[in-house]
Amino acid sequence: MGTKIEGEGPNYQRIVEENKKVDDKYDQAKEAGWGSIPNGAKRKPLKVNPGADNGIIMARFYIHTKLALMDALLGDNRGPTLKPDASYRMALFWDTGSGNMTFTVSASHESPPSNYQIARGLARPGIKLKPAMDIVEAEPDVWHSLKWQNAIHVEGTKSGAKVKIHGINSELPIFAVDDELDIDFRGSGDVSVWRRGDSYPDMEVVQYKRGQHASMLAFDPMSSETGLPAAPFWPKMDSTWVSGKCTEGC
Repeated sequence: MGTKIEGEGPNYQRIVEENKKVDDKYDQAKEAGWGSIPNGAKRKPLKVNPGADNGIIMARFYIHTKLALMDALLGDNRGPTLKPDASYRMALFWDTGSGNMTFTVSASHESPPSNYQIARGLARPGIKLKPAMDIVEAEPDVWHSLKWQNAIHVEGTKSGAKVKIHGINSELPIFAVDDELDIDFRGSGDVSVWRRGDSYPDMEVVQYKRGQHASMLAFDPMSSETGLPAAPFWPKMDSTWVSGKCTEGC
């Protein structure tokens, strides 16, 4: 007579099957990229040619500190994460199978006034939201800063996509972020991510596939919390990651 397995019974197989399920976060990523737009944010739908279904790719830029822009604005106050709904400054979502993309720029939030300012009537309590500036689909250049616009240009390649981004806050038309990304699906199954431009703010690139755990393809922390890396005179970065591991410019 066989030994009875503890817990064996009518629900045993159901429990086994549930334990096999993977929290792929795919549906959450779909909602974050194509669902409701966050308060004060702007979103631009984009399109490249459909390709092999490599899931959803999210390239997200955020500020890990509590304050930003010389303490004038609030940062995202968080570390790197696989969660699709985490706060950000700007984010690109790409459904590789359909070629559909969205680019979303979050509203800026002024840092709350000090008790000194409130007590002397210099400011009102609370946090002021400043809606994101308009997004245009165009090759980014200096004129977009002068026009106080966000700009993005996307181009499909044989094995991925190239992206150029000009992102600007809605407090001042300065400290714009200018970056290029190249995401490439290699025949080996690896995914490479190349970033060139401003080493600010923090960047995370995540892949969401049905039935698979979400995967961090690249994580790039800002080089300085001052925001100066977004200035035109600051040295530019040039780094590559292969399936989450930095291989060049680390």
